[in-house]
Formats: sequence, structure tokens, C-alpha cells
Amino acid sequence: MPISKITKVKPFPPKGGKTTYGVTMEDGTSGYYTPEGEMTFAVGNQVEYTATQHEKKDKSGKYFSIDSLVLYVAPKAQKPVKHLILDVAMKDEVRKEKYRASIEAMRFVMDLVIGDKITFDKVKDSYKEVFTYLGDAVEDIATE
Repeated sequence: MPISKITKVKPFPPKGGKTTYGVTMEDGTSGYYTPEGEMTFAVGNQVEYTATQHEKKDKSGKYFSIDSLVLYVAPKAQKPVKHLILDVAMKDEVRKEKYRASIEAMRFVMDLVIGDKITFDKVKDSYKEVFTYLGDAVEDIATE
């Protein structure tokens, strides 16, 4: 199905409780659209559509052609699946590396306590500082 932007919408007086709209697309296609409920499309909306031509008979018995449109919400551009899988895998690896970094940060801080470089009451603050440094490094490497 073609995709195009709506460039013009013109309502016609309601018939039988339904309003029909004359719709013109950016690619030059035009026709009539009668929504089931409220008109949900507006000028500037990108839509997927089908155009069909029908013959109708007027009151005098003469036949004439009428173009009608069926409008759909255009599909949004999606990330390629390959990149999505890589993104998920990368996030999982980053999470694992941060876990490893937290263990190494605690080992480093405990080595400082054992070597009498810091007192035990400084463990929490020192751990946060070291882990923040290592976690930031993991993020930096992951975004390169």
C-alpha cells in the first residue's frame, strides 16, 4: 500500500448521520473518505491508504465514477532487528561488567582497609567513589 501525507481535507454535509470528507494526498491521489466515527486524520498526517474507483448512478440514471480512499495509520519506522538484538546484548554485557566492577571496587576498598590506608568507617564512601569511577569507565567503553 502507498504511504503519503494528507495535504487537504474538505468535509461535506452529513448524509445518514455520517460525514464524508474529500481528501487529497501529497502524491496527487484524491478521493472520498467516510470514517466509521470521528475523523481521526488531519492535514500533515502521514497515512497508508488504498484508493478504489466505483461507478454510481445519479438520479437521472447516468453513471459516473467516484474515487474512494481507505486510510490507515502509517507504520512508524522501526529499528532494524539486527541493531535491536545488538542493543539488548550490549546492555546485558554492560550490566555484567558493572556487576564485576562492583566486586572489584569492594576488593580494592577492603585491600585499603587491610593495608591500614583507610579506616573501616570510610568503607562505604570509598566503595561508592571507586564503584562510580569503574562504572563510568564501563559506560564510556560501551559507548565507544
